[in-house]
Amino acid sequence: PNFFTHLELVSKSHKPIAIVGMRGSGKTNLAKRLSKVLHLPQIDTDQVIEERIGTLDIYVEQNGWPAFREIE
Repeated sequence: PNFFTHLELVSKSHKPIAIVGMRGSGKTNLAKRLSKVLHLPQIDTDQVIEERIGTLDIYVEQNGWPAFREIE
């Protein structure tokens, strides 16, 4: 109910915003939109991890979910 009030407060803050949720729930889409509206940089942690270890699906297939969760 107070979304826009909270959004205004967040836009004045110098603290990072972390968006957490299930796969495919729209986190990246929301982050891009917030980044644009709030004029803040957006970092996709999955993208950062992929730059370090390669494609997530291949890494998980070769090393398992527990190994990926350690990196994550």
